[in-house]
Amino acid sequence: MPSDGLLQAARLSGIAILFLIVLLIGCIILLRVWLNTRARREERLATRWLPIFTQAIEEGRHPPLPRLGPSELALVLGLWLRFYQSLRGQARSRLRDLAGEIHLAAFARRLLTSRNTQERIMAILALGHLGEETAWQDLERLGQDDNPMLSLLAAGAMLQINAVWSIEDVLARITQRSDWPMTTVSLLLAEADPAAVVPALRNAVRLSPPKRLPRLLPLLKVVNVTGSADLLLPLLAADQPLEVLVAALKVAEDPLLLPTVRRLVDHPEWPVRAQAARALGRLGETADVTTLRALLSDRVWWVRYRAARSLLKLPGIGPAQLSEFAATSSDRFARDILGQILAEAEAAR
Repeated sequence: MPSDGLLQAARLSGIAILFLIVLLIGCIILLRVWLNTRARREERLATRWLPIFTQAIEEGRHPPLPRLGPSELALVLGLWLRFYQSLRGQARSRLRDLAGEIHLAAFARRLLTSRNTQERIMAILALGHLGEETAWQDLERLGQDDNPMLSLLAAGAMLQINAVWSIEDVLARITQRSDWPMTTVSLLLAEADPAAVVPALRNAVRLSPPKRLPRLLPLLKVVNVTGSADLLLPLLAADQPLEVLVAALKVAEDPLLLPTVRRLVDHPEWPVRAQAARALGRLGETADVTTLRALLSDRVWWVRYRAARSLLKLPGIGPAQLSEFAATSSDRFARDILGQILAEAEAAR
């Protein structure tokens, strides 16, 4: 009897497994059919709408617009975004006019509450491109979302709609949201109106506490803030926190900062010495050769490397001079790092 019970249990288990396998295969087939059907529908829709987009861009007019259902609107919105982001100037203006006739802005606002993250991203991008002020409160709410991509894109859309209204709030969030990638932040600020961004960024650098400056200072370079010596001089004081000093040296490009940078090559922290050596490559003069040669014997490899690379950027210094420095140096570290930089220069030719 026990063996008969085990046999019966095994038989039932086999039937259950077979049923699950058949069910799984059926689900895969249905999913495949659904995907193929959707792909064909998207292809038909693209075939119908691509000539409309093309004529609207080239001539500012279009043939009669076909009626669209809700599911088709999402596909057209995706097509519209692809066109818009690949164009510039008057072509974008004509696409915005076409979007008004299709009522894409109203549809995008409804998509902001979608459970599909991809649809919400499309909606945020579209509302920013369309300058849709009626979506301001919704975008402001999304700017505080836990999802870093949604919140960052919402901030970017607000900058597109009205940079004057939003820039101070966006800069404050940049310092607070460490999950916002700085590369994406840089792209969004680079596309925003400089007339609004530059004064707000200068003001933020002046007023922000030291802990927030390492995320703000790189943006001075992104939005091309010229004449930043007045902002950076106080931040290049030797008693500033290490992170602030390093961040300020990375964006130090004003010749007025050269005397201050020279004083930092003797800083006790090696990251500061390394960035000071790097800054001398941008700002330095022939008189700085002696300073950089001394750094070739620093105990930290990165300081030696930055000093050697900066030497090659100084006026009147080339590979021949570096070879001479290596031949006449009594320090093994200096000879090694100069040899490496010479090899890199040769490989780059």
